[in-house]
Amino acid sequence: IPTSYVYARLELSHREITVLCNMAYPVIAFTDRPRPYMSHEFIEMPAIADLFAAVSFHTVPIGTLRAHPDPWLATMNAGENEYFRYQMRYWGIRQIGDFVFNDWD
Repeated sequence: IPTSYVYARLELSHREITVLCNMAYPVIAFTDRPRPYMSHEFIEMPAIADLFAAVSFHTVPIGTLRAHPDPWLATMNAGENEYFRYQMRYWGIRQIGDFVFNDWD
């Protein structure tokens, strides 16, 4: 499956989590599990995020990941906007995080 991210499963003492890492930029996010072709359910993991920050990865804030893309799309030129709106309709995108960590690239 071509995606814009890679992921790793981490087994912690109290739970398993998935770290999503964008393949183009050093940004990460956390989920309980990967969900190919579905909207991700992002979670916060501040202690783990701090470990990744020490090696120059930026954790995308949960509010940004869960935000609806319309305000973000309004900042783009017409061609970009049309492309991403098509992707929203085709893939059922409802949050910015699903653009950053997508399953169509």
